[in-house]
Amino acid sequence: MKRLFYLLIALFLASCSKVRVVPSESGGEELADLKKGAEIVRVNDTSIREGYLDVLSAINPRVKSQVANPTMKKKMVENLVDQELLYQESLRRGLDQKKEVLDKAGLYRRIIVAQAVMEAEMEQKAREYYEKHKDTDFTKVSVSQIQIDFKKPEAEKTPPADKDKKGKNKEATAEEKRAALEKAKAVKARLISGEDFGKVAEEASDDKSSSKKGGDLGPISRDDKRLARRGMDKVVEAAFKLKNGEVSDIIETARAWHIVKVTSEPEATPFEEAKKTIEFQLQKQVKDDLLASLKQSAKIVYAEEAKPSAPAPAKKEENSEAPKPAVPTLPAAEAPVPPAPGDVTEAPAPAEAAPALPAAPAPIPAVEAPTAGPVPPDVPPEDKGTASSP
Repeated sequence: MKRLFYLLIALFLASCSKVRVVPSESGGEELADLKKGAEIVRVNDTSIREGYLDVLSAINPRVKSQVANPTMKKKMVENLVDQELLYQESLRRGLDQKKEVLDKAGLYRRIIVAQAVMEAEMEQKAREYYEKHKDTDFTKVSVSQIQIDFKKPEAEKTPPADKDKKGKNKEATAEEKRAALEKAKAVKARLISGEDFGKVAEEASDDKSSSKKGGDLGPISRDDKRLARRGMDKVVEAAFKLKNGEVSDIIETARAWHIVKVTSEPEATPFEEAKKTIEFQLQKQVKDDLLASLKQSAKIVYAEEAKPSAPAPAKKEENSEAPKPAVPTLPAAEAPVPPAPGDVTEAPAPAEAAPALPAAPAPIPAVEAPTAGPVPPDVPPEDKGTASSP
């Protein structure tokens, strides 16, 4: 079977967390949380309970939606049974006491414990970033708009005559801007008379992507990068001055006139929802800063043959710029990732051979995007014809 060792990794986690461990019915120790909840299935003398799935969901929140799918949950339970059978057989043979097994367990434990400080640091930095940018990046209002462009291309491709020497579209003339403004004023008058904003947007707006949705631009923030790229900073600024349901005056941007309606109260995205996005943005910087700080205060003595080698000087070539010297970096190394149940694509291993753990990774784990710590991969989608979770 393919990578059915998530439970073994969970046992390692028990030794490096604050979670209480209790004796296992099949020998050894296991997480106390695994004993919680109703019994799902019993394998010999071992009861597999809902707590198993709860622990998996805590390690990887995406598993939670998969557990909610009856078909996927059944698949996961089947693999819990497979895993337990292999685990019990390994204990029966005394393989858990083999030197190479204990060595791997010890190595993986060090990696998981080392990763814990990265997770703690990332959690702290993510919260600091969130609080600092809560008003600008994570507080949003929903907005609709009607956009009246200064220039109307008559074809999908702008005619050469309407482009400047650099191939860019020429700026609108004063006459074109006045004509567009008159159209915007007529649209504004329709709104004042009581016509529905969405209906008018569908009929009059030149922004085809939003006009199809009644002018809806979706939620926007004060520092909205999407609208900033479109040169619509003034639209954002006006939106945050309006109350829910209010319609703006005509707003001028570089290429169009806009009329904006706010359709919701300002609302801050909760930290837990914003957390993954923040961590993805900060992961490299947080890791680099933490390691730099630790190295500065640590005493590191390399054996002569183990010293990091200096980068080779770059060769200069004629008629070309000299390349910048390479900066040595730590090689990325992944922490062991506990596989989620359901990831079964291969035949079971022969009974006489103990399942081999993956090769031990390097002792400095890399932070995986978007989270800062090791998480189990998603359960692979079912074959065609079976239900799958979103």
